Amino acid sequence: MKKLFLLTLATLLGISMAFAQTGDLRVTVLAGDAPVVGAMVNVLGYGQGHQRPHFDGITNLEGQIFFPAIPAIGYSVTAGIPGIPPVRADVEVLPGQLAEVTLTLPVFEPAPRIFLMPEHVFFGPVGIGTTFTRIVRVENRGTADLNVSLSVSGAAFALNSPAEFTLTADPMNNGTEVLVTFTPTDIQLYEGTLTVTSNDPVRDIVIIPLTGHGANIITGSLSVDVVVTDSLGVTSPVEEARVRVSFIRDHGGPRPQHFVGLTDAEGNLLVNTLPVGIYNVNASKRGVGFASEVIEISEAQTTFVTLTLVAADSGEHGGGGGGGHHFEIVELAGTVSIITPDPLYPDRTFYALDVDADGAIDYRLNFGPPWYTPPSGAERPADGDEVTIVGALMSHGEAPIVHVHFLNGELWWEPRGGRDGEHGGDGGGRSEGFGCSDPLTWVEISGQVVDINVFGSVFLGIDRDMNGSADYVIDFGENFDLSNPVIPTLGQNVEVVGGMVPCPINNLEARWVVVYEVDGQFYRMPGDTEGLDPLEGMSVSPNPSMIPVSHLVATNYPNPFNPTTTIEFSTPVSGLVTLTVFDVLGRQVATLVNDNLSAGSYVTTWNAASLPSGMYMYRITVNEQSLVNRMLLLK
Repeated sequence: MKKLFLLTLATLLGISMAFAQTGDLRVTVLAGDAPVVGAMVNVLGYGQGHQRPHFDGITNLEGQIFFPAIPAIGYSVTAGIPGIPPVRADVEVLPGQLAEVTLTLPVFEPAPRIFLMPEHVFFGPVGIGTTFTRIVRVENRGTADLNVSLSVSGAAFALNSPAEFTLTADPMNNGTEVLVTFTPTDIQLYEGTLTVTSNDPVRDIVIIPLTGHGANIITGSLSVDVVVTDSLGVTSPVEEARVRVSFIRDHGGPRPQHFVGLTDAEGNLLVNTLPVGIYNVNASKRGVGFASEVIEISEAQTTFVTLTLVAADSGEHGGGGGGGHHFEIVELAGTVSIITPDPLYPDRTFYALDVDADGAIDYRLNFGPPWYTPPSGAERPADGDEVTIVGALMSHGEAPIVHVHFLNGELWWEPRGGRDGEHGGDGGGRSEGFGCSDPLTWVEISGQVVDINVFGSVFLGIDRDMNGSADYVIDFGENFDLSNPVIPTLGQNVEVVGGMVPCPINNLEARWVVVYEVDGQFYRMPGDTEGLDPLEGMSVSPNPSMIPVSHLVATNYPNPFNPTTTIEFSTPVSGLVTLTVFDVLGRQVATLVNDNLSAGSYVTTWNAASLPSGMYMYRITVNEQSLVNRMLLLK
């Protein structure tokens, strides 16, 4: 099915019509004279919009990847692996010929590289005799194992984690959390240090300042009731709604902790001993809705608030533009951090907000696509800026997205007609491609993943009312990564947050939704236009032109897994298909398929119960094509 999904997106973008002649491309990635296994290769055609075909994949055990029958044009080829800067070359693919390009990665002596966040730990006011814990995240972003030792100095500070540990160079290793505690005994300012010593050749010693206040905290309490009202006006409590209590301001001084909790069976959550001040309280539950309110905590008093969840869209399928969807307005204050996680796509900038100075991301901030500048002349914040945000809470994922309306009191975006999401939801021209003059509208939908026929080809869809037919097409873009765990599978029940094309599409009963989140997992920032060019001609008539799938497609799920995983693959040609599994040392540990198969899609299962935890690779080969993917066994 996913093979057809990729095929359809390529077809709808006009690739088959614009490039009638094809050739083959073989890419080899080396480090010195040695082949690089598992290097990520991106092949991007020259041109713009739908004239820009894109292919990618992972090198095999010979350090190669083969792209047969691709459009005969010029390409930019990029290859990279974690910890080493990517390299790039240009190549021309000629009709009926094989083009070859070799990319040589710079050779470095394997070395660890330490990453710490935050590098200044601020505890804020903590009551005398009580203990508060902060987290310092330690990661190894290098190519050799990182050996770490820790020590804490300063009265009232202590280490509540192992003093020595090792982080491997495995790119799937997500690091570890170091816990530092603060227990003041007097009303005063405390200062100390966390010293991190490692074998990083550049940053062998990092000293992290520790700061905290011992105080007689003036506190109050907060009681939150979360409810929902049905169409008959009956109000019911919402159990296990997620409640966030975010500090905004007081009369000066440091910020207290950001609080997150779940409501009980009566829909209630009680938060004791909150420092006095102004807070934003918001609640959400998947498939139910959002709500928020700004409240004040007073000394020795309990503040009561009732939040009524409202769905993120009108709930009426087939409407004009999602009219009636509702967004809760929040006010937040904190520190901005700028994240650009993908070195191959440096233009993708994410803004995160830390509301309690613990170094963790509490919210994502949506300032719209890179080209947007507000009429007020306000500028996007820099890394480390302290800001106050007023905006629309448009997601309940981790971390939730807030669409910015005001930045430090200056107008950033003025919502019109309730369409809070439009400057960040344009989705790279999807509305334009369907001949719709209105921008995408924000929706939250849930249901079962099913196939949907779109003008003779198969897409992923959502069956909202479980009647066996798709109510929505869910659009992941034409260059998505099949191994991304966010991509759902047939039969899976999911909740999707995304931008919906507000106009009906000719001869298509389902509505079209560009995906931003699946089951609370972030997939694409609204306004991220990469791979979302207009689908030209689709709003006029079906496109009957079809091209054969040109190379292998494979994914496994779940990943990480324990102890079994399902490997789903599609082969474009008939022939001898082998599917083998290797460990990180290149030793073959299993042969799952070794048979003559017809072109099509297949599924097999691997049980790794007898093997140790770690990274494994599976290689699929048919004729001259091969594909290598990684998977992680966690026991």
